[in-house]
Amino acid sequence: MATACPLDCPDSCSLSVTVRDGRVTEIDGGHDNPVTNGYICAKVRRFAERLYGDARLRYPLVRTGGKAQPSFARVDWDEALALVAARIGTVRNEWGAEAIVPFCYGGSNGYV
Repeated sequence: MATACPLDCPDSCSLSVTVRDGRVTEIDGGHDNPVTNGYICAKVRRFAERLYGDARLRYPLVRTGGKAQPSFARVDWDEALALVAARIGTVRNEWGAEAIVPFCYGGSNGYV
């Protein structure tokens, strides 16, 4: 299956993903993007391990402890989404929309 990388870098790599019985079994570079032409980084190549790994989060958690000694509590999806929406709204109201997604955006590279 042809698709695109979900990461937030400027390369926009195309991907070739093999799915068997509803599960991703292999991820490789696709050739639809002539700039990357079959190349993908190591972290994307191993996405399937994270997708099905034991350490994967399966439900939302909210930090209840401080950053030095964090603890987390499970919440339902409605509560988690409402909390995220409220915090994004607070940032937008206090600092402006560019504090959320800058107008001149280059993925994780910041201002180049």
